[in-house]
Amino acid sequence: MIKATCLLAALLLTGCAVTPSEMRDAKPYATFVSNKSADTLSRCIANNMETHSYAGLSTQINFRPIENGISIASQGNFELIDIKSSKHTTDIRFYSATTHTWVGGNQGRLDNTVNDIQTCL
Repeated sequence: MIKATCLLAALLLTGCAVTPSEMRDAKPYATFVSNKSADTLSRCIANNMETHSYAGLSTQINFRPIENGISIASQGNFELIDIKSSKHTTDIRFYSATTHTWVGGNQGRLDNTVNDIQTCL
């Protein structure tokens, strides 16, 4: 019985996962524009995000280069932030896995990330 319960729980949790590609295929939760560079913004946003913990776990950030910018993802891809520079401005797109799963959104976490971005603009 315990094995069956664990297997069911693993299958349900795996079904909740959203890949970065799936997140980018959907509408961003929020978008922003800044005059700062992608590098400057990514460092500031990551520093802000790492001050939060959820369910007793600190937020860990991963950086990935993308065309004309940097992508920031939190551990587990709960938040994905694409930061792309153009000639005069930098566009920031914030995607959230919590808005794309049956689990539902965690409004406090969403608000924290929006604030983390806004304080860096």
